[in-house]
Amino acid sequence: MPSVSDADQLDRNRSVAKDLLQRKDEMEAELKGLHEALRAHGVGMSESLVDNEGFPRVDLEIHQIRILRNAIARSTTDIKQIMSDLEKAIHDLHSEAKITSAINTQDGAGRTLRATADNNTHITSQTEVTVSDMSALEPFLSVTSVAESSPADAAGLMKGDEILKMGSANAQNFRSLQDISDLINNRENRGVDIAVLRNDERLQLYLTPKKWSGRGLLGCHIVPKSL
Repeated sequence: MPSVSDADQLDRNRSVAKDLLQRKDEMEAELKGLHEALRAHGVGMSESLVDNEGFPRVDLEIHQIRILRNAIARSTTDIKQIMSDLEKAIHDLHSEAKITSAINTQDGAGRTLRATADNNTHITSQTEVTVSDMSALEPFLSVTSVAESSPADAAGLMKGDEILKMGSANAQNFRSLQDISDLINNRENRGVDIAVLRNDERLQLYLTPKKWSGRGLLGCHIVPKSL
């Protein structure tokens, strides 16, 4: 029978995961607002703020745009960190639940713990999606449309972006869009690192696939890049 401390630990892990999930949603809503405020100035994250002669563009509120871009960059980093914390909290929660279940099952404890270890290995591999060297990556997907207020929109993905890496998928291992669909479904509410090429600039975004008011989990249309 599980001890009181086991049950308390399970409750604590559940509470931590719930708090982190709520904070993630709040931060994503804040990031969406920042992107909307930036778009109201007629620019995104990559457009130049100087004219062809190198002078500040007179048609833009450059100071405010820089403030918004910096805020978006900080918010994106913060969301990435909280997603990492959330992954660990969910990992701990599942581990504690499996161990508690194993204690209650006299003849199945070994199998349960082995299954837990296998599951944890899978979770770990799914989180290792950081782009270590974007300069070596080649585009393999093209973004043809992004729906307003969608998860893709909130992440800063734009029409015309060429995807260099999406989670563990890249030009070397890409086979079909079904692979991308499977990857996105497996990462629902958990986040995916994306590297994109935009106007000759390589950017790293963080996208959280999730249900929204439109279709799918992303709200964008992507196609294999024409060779």
